[in-house]
Amino acid sequence: MIHEKINTLTFNDISISYGPNIHYIELWNEFNSISKNEFQINGLCGNWKNASPITNLNFHLKRFHVPEIPKVRQMILDVYFSMYIIQHRNEIFYLRLSNYSLLVWLTLLLFKVRYFIELNGIMEKDTKLFKMGNINSFYAALQERILINGCRGCIAVTSQIEQFARSKKAKRIITIPNGVSNSFFDIKQKKNLDMILFLSDHLLHGMD
Repeated sequence: MIHEKINTLTFNDISISYGPNIHYIELWNEFNSISKNEFQINGLCGNWKNASPITNLNFHLKRFHVPEIPKVRQMILDVYFSMYIIQHRNEIFYLRLSNYSLLVWLTLLLFKVRYFIELNGIMEKDTKLFKMGNINSFYAALQERILINGCRGCIAVTSQIEQFARSKKAKRIITIPNGVSNSFFDIKQKKNLDMILFLSDHLLHGMD
């Protein structure tokens, strides 16, 4: 019997072969394998390369076409994701936080959505590295801090990012490196299994 629906959103096109996409697919493939009788996984992402995912999926993923123009693409994703969140606001959301997304940020907060975030970097540093300007850096850092404070839990991909999230008062956080090893989900590893299953309100264990 399925108890919860989890909507997992990524701003990446998963036909592009690089670490975060591998992490995203492996994470949800394995999660779905061990919990498909308890959770319904619904993925959502943009598609601007018009190519197939880099590997096979065993969970449901909806891809929608967006133009390959970075700023236009980002605005469309922001609007589309926000509308989707509103429609499914009583369900659980998992967001891979990698872009400044004003509408998504406001929607999660205004509708008091239960959400988890995956941190693949530190947005304030990334915006400065790519010379996106002081205003963008300020708002990216503000969004990141508020979303970390308000989420049910964080998954960081490095120990350094975990330390950063803790400094921003993350309530619960674990580190799962990019490129998820199947052994992470070994049923014998009870502590790790409890950690990944913290996505359910009924299975919040081992995160203090």
